[in-house]
Amino acid sequence: MRKRSLFVLTKPQQGAVLVLVFFLIFIQCLRYISLISKDNSIDLAATLSYEKSLDSLLSLAELKSTIVYPFNPNFISAFKAYTLGLSSEEYERFKEFRSLGKWINSSDAFQKVTQISDSLLEVLSPQFKFPEFAQKNKSKSVEKSLIKKDIIQRMRSHFKSFLELAQNCQSVSQATELLL
Repeated sequence: MRKRSLFVLTKPQQGAVLVLVFFLIFIQCLRYISLISKDNSIDLAATLSYEKSLDSLLSLAELKSTIVYPFNPNFISAFKAYTLGLSSEEYERFKEFRSLGKWINSSDAFQKVTQISDSLLEVLSPQFKFPEFAQKNKSKSVEKSLIKKDIIQRMRSHFKSFLELAQNCQSVSQATELLL
């Protein structure tokens, strides 16, 4: 038994496919000829207006790409360091500092660790965003140290006055009468 192929066409079908192929080739030739014979003059005014709009879009894209959003400098990747303008030595110093488990809590500390220039620090420091607790702890520690100093000074003055009182009084009863 012989199997018949599914793609066997009859003579009229073969003729129709051949006519269709010739028709498609003819259409493509007409399109090619019409493109060649067209007048290829360039409108200078339209070209200049198109060029201006393209330039404005490119300048907007440049502005958008130069915007640096606030970031925490403790989590700088190698790519971020490169885009910020840090040299590889500065980034390596930063990485070594962070590998010790230490944190950077101010822009001055960032400069001390990475040893970046003052001009680069001026550019980068407005974008630094440190955690709130680091800034609160900083202000609280300053307040606590001021309070401690004040308490120590008061205690010293009271202790001095108590010693003077004890030296001037000859008995404990006289001292208690003066205190009350």
